[in-house]
This record gives sequence, C-alpha cells and structure tokens, in this order.
Amino acid sequence: MDAEREHLQFLSMFFYAVGALAAMMTLIPALGLFLAAEMQQPGEPLPFALAERLGLPTAATLAGLLFAAGLLLFILMTRAGMLLRRCQGYRFCLAVAWAACLFVPIGTLLGGVTVSILKRPATQRLFAANDAPQPRV
Repeated sequence: MDAEREHLQFLSMFFYAVGALAAMMTLIPALGLFLAAEMQQPGEPLPFALAERLGLPTAATLAGLLFAAGLLLFILMTRAGMLLRRCQGYRFCLAVAWAACLFVPIGTLLGGVTVSILKRPATQRLFAANDAPQPRV
C-alpha cells in the first residue's frame, strides 16, 4: 500500500507541473495576437498569420477559447493532483487522466501512466478505503 501511495504522490506533483505548463502554453496565441495588433500600423495587414486569414475578431475569439480551454485543463489537473495526493475521487482522477492525453506529448505520457497506475487493484482498494463515507458523530 505504501508503494501505491508513493506512486500517487509522485503523479500528483506531475499533475501540478503539467497543468501549469498547459496553462502557460495557451497564453502564446493570445499574446501573439495582442502583440501583432499593437504593432500594426494603420492601413497595414496584421503581422499574424491566423488573424490575417480569419480576421481579427475571429482570431481573437479563437485565442480566447483556447485560453479558456487551457485554463480549464489547468484547473482540472490541479484538482486531480490534490485528489491523487489524498487518494480520493477515483473516477474524477481517471477522467482527468484521460483528458490529459489531449495535451500532446507530455499530457499523453502523464495520462497513460496515470491510467495504468489507477487501474491496479491495489490502487483501487486504496481509493475505495479513502472514499468510503465517514460516520457522522
């Protein structure tokens, strides 16, 4: 049981780190669009390929959606990291591990390792023991 708990503690740290990395990576398109709009001279096209092809409003909307998705992934991964540390919320942790696979390649590696560890019978017993309802006093 101690080895399983140690594996989960280790995964928890990686969930925090990869979640923060995903949040930072979503800032790149938004910052690029902002800088391109600021550097644009009146009458010149935007020096940003996405905005040039789609137009500024559409590109800004897509950058905002990407930022919101990255922020959501960061929140989910941080929450999963906290739950992994406490060995609670088995289904939530498993779902976030599968969702982490969308953040290629680092999230895919982390999600695959997490799913394989969470599917072990010893880990499932550890979560079942911690997720059991506590008697009210």
